[in-house]
Amino acid sequence: MKKPRVVDIEQQIAHLRWLKQQNERSIRQTIESSKILKQKDTILGLSVDQTTEKNMWTTKVVKDELTRPLVINDEELYQIQYDENRIKLRLHKYAQQQLENVDKQLEMKENWHVKTAKGIEIKAQQIQNLKDIKQRLQGTITQIEQRVPYIDVKAPIPKLF
Repeated sequence: MKKPRVVDIEQQIAHLRWLKQQNERSIRQTIESSKILKQKDTILGLSVDQTTEKNMWTTKVVKDELTRPLVINDEELYQIQYDENRIKLRLHKYAQQQLENVDKQLEMKENWHVKTAKGIEIKAQQIQNLKDIKQRLQGTITQIEQRVPYIDVKAPIPKLF
């Protein structure tokens, strides 16, 4: 039979071996996770670099294109001017119609007969609102009439078709 002291030492040695195995396993797991994180960082770094390079390239191309004059043929130029003029006329017509509608509403409100003080106050507020809208519409019409063309052409373009 073994002595109690020897048994106690053997138990301590067994416990220390178990702790050593646990520490080694923990170290291996830490090293493995470090490798995985390093690989992910490398991949992320490459993708960030590629994205940055692509953004820089795109910016460079856009700046280069903006420094060059726009080359269009006569037909395209005519189409741009035609579309621009058509839009300007449609905006002017729409603003003019809205102005006429506001004038009609204003005339109707001014001819409205109200007897109570609250009604008179509401009528005055509505008339003032309509006058403000009318003033803004007149400003919009002025802006449309003074609108500068997108493309400034020195010579008039003949109609091609």
